[in-house]
Amino acid sequence: MTSIKQLTLYTAPFHRMLEFYTKVLGEDHVHQQADAFTITLKESQIQFRTAAGETNPFYHVAINIAANHFQAAKTWLSRFGELLTENGSDQAYFKFLDAYSCYIEDPAGNIIELIARQQAAPVLDVPFSPAQLLSIGEINITTHDVQQAALLLKQASLPVELDQMETTGLNFVGEQDMFLLLGPVGRRWFFSKQVSVIYPLHIEWSTGASLSVLDTGELVI
Repeated sequence: MTSIKQLTLYTAPFHRMLEFYTKVLGEDHVHQQADAFTITLKESQIQFRTAAGETNPFYHVAINIAANHFQAAKTWLSRFGELLTENGSDQAYFKFLDAYSCYIEDPAGNIIELIARQQAAPVLDVPFSPAQLLSIGEINITTHDVQQAALLLKQASLPVELDQMETTGLNFVGEQDMFLLLGPVGRRWFFSKQVSVIYPLHIEWSTGASLSVLDTGELVI
C-alpha cells in the first residue's frame, strides 16, 4: 500500500486548533494559510480546513513514530493534555500489529494516536522530538455501507479481503505502516467516549491517486 502524501480534514474551532498544534509541534511544523493550516511530518502532511456550516467534525488519526520512541513520545504527548485511557490504562499494545499506542484528544475532539510499530517502523538513534513524527499511520473511513466501500477500495487496488469484512465492526485495510480504519457509523472509538460519525476528508496518495469521503459517507476514488 502506498503512503499518504497529504490528508485534508475539517475543523470548527480553527483558531484554537491552530494555537494548540503550534504549541505542541512548534512553528517549524505548522504553516497557516488563509482558511487552513498544515502540519508537516517527515513523510506526510495533515491539513485542517475550516468546517462548513454548523458542523463540528472529528476524526481518528494515528501518527507513526520510530519503534524505539514510544515511551519518550508518550511522555512528551502527556505534557499537552491528559492521555486517554481504556480499562484504566493509558497505553495499548496491539498484538496483530506488534505496536504500542497512546492517545490524546485535541481541541476539536480528534482522537490523535501515536503508534510505534515494532516491525514496520525504523529504529532511530536520535532522541524523540516533534521532528521525529514520521507519517500518517491510520485514518478512519466511516460510512453507511462498509461492504460497498470495501468493494471500491478493492477496485482501487488496496489490500482488501472482501470475504473478511465486518460490516458492524472496524476493519484494518492496509499493510506495513499505513491502514484505513473502515467501519460503520455509531461504533465507539477505542480509548474514547466518542462514537464514529461521517465527516468529509480527502487523501492524496504518494502515487498521485486520491480518495475522498463525502459528507454522505460515499467514497470517491
